[in-house]
Amino acid sequence: MRGRTFALSQKELQRVSVISACLKGDMACAKAAVLLSLSIRQVRRLKRRLREQGEAALAHASRGRPSPRRLPDRVRRSILRLARTTYAGFNDHHLCKNSARSKDSPSAARLCAACLHLRLPVNVRVDWLEAGMMAARRLNDRRAEAWHLGNLGLAASNLQNYRRAIECYKGQLEIAKGIGDRQGESAALCNLGVAHKNLREADIAIGFYEQSLAVAHDMGDRTGEAFALGNLGLVHAELGNTRAAVEFHKKALIIAVETGDQRTEGAVLGNLGLAYLASDEVPLAVKCFEDQLSITRQLGDRRWEGADLGNLAAGYAKIGPPERAIEYYTEALAIADEIDDPRGKSTAHWELCLLFDRIGNRASAVVHAAAALEILKQTEDPLATKVQEQLDKWMTS
Repeated sequence: MRGRTFALSQKELQRVSVISACLKGDMACAKAAVLLSLSIRQVRRLKRRLREQGEAALAHASRGRPSPRRLPDRVRRSILRLARTTYAGFNDHHLCKNSARSKDSPSAARLCAACLHLRLPVNVRVDWLEAGMMAARRLNDRRAEAWHLGNLGLAASNLQNYRRAIECYKGQLEIAKGIGDRQGESAALCNLGVAHKNLREADIAIGFYEQSLAVAHDMGDRTGEAFALGNLGLVHAELGNTRAAVEFHKKALIIAVETGDQRTEGAVLGNLGLAYLASDEVPLAVKCFEDQLSITRQLGDRRWEGADLGNLAAGYAKIGPPERAIEYYTEALAIADEIDDPRGKSTAHWELCLLFDRIGNRASAVVHAAAALEILKQTEDPLATKVQEQLDKWMTS
């Protein structure tokens, strides 16, 4: 059998060079982590891969694989046939929407029930998902119906209609149990927990998270376990049970590292850092935020990078020096400006104004407070009142 060949990218070649130097003992893991914008834990993981599997192991894990979101060839052929015949001249949105509502074409309805997940504004998506759900019911496709109910629940949650979301998730859960879909059952239970948490019904949320954890454990679904554990950590943190929150997040982190899920690992590190911060274990919090930032930069997610910088700044605001916190908030502000994130900009300006006032630089504090106030008024954020009061106090003192 012929082996697969890999053409490494420039970034991957640099990674091979640096990790090879680590294996030879010519470079410390800490220095390699800085050069590659990774955590020390990730560098050690890459060293093990290179030692055991060779240079090809440092190529992106998805290299040569079809996207997991790729539609099956049969479905792709059906879409093309409909687009060229029944719905010739329709754009993709109208094709999908009309096929969902078609009473004369079961195949079109089945297609929509399987594929109705275009990226649309939430209020528009709800109409399409409801049409897809009705198509699935008409076809007696219980699995597709549950899929649509789950996505309707997510859309309702995005619109902060949590009671409606709970109705949808309960419908999804009932179907999942009825058809023996354990994965769907675990997801529905977890989503029910999130909805009840958003309604401040913590005890009910914990019950659903624990059920989701049990189902995921029974299936051997490590990712599902990590999600449930992380959500348990979040709800306990909101209740002020910081020690319990830390323990749940630690367990979720172990699973994320074991499964190599960097996005989940980064999210859990951030939540663990916040739990440490709430329990005044600031050095541990800062370490978590630093590792989280390293992962986020590797993934290239600018929005989350800004949030991670804000977390790191909050840690240094507590532990000192305040100038370090100012540095990180300034970086977060630059990213918020770059991606046009009003909430990120107003938060960074507000925190900077407090820090500059703390070190005796009232002029800079006023500038940042005024900038925060302008954004908060535009977005009708209640925090505007607090910022205005602070500015008035400074102006009269």
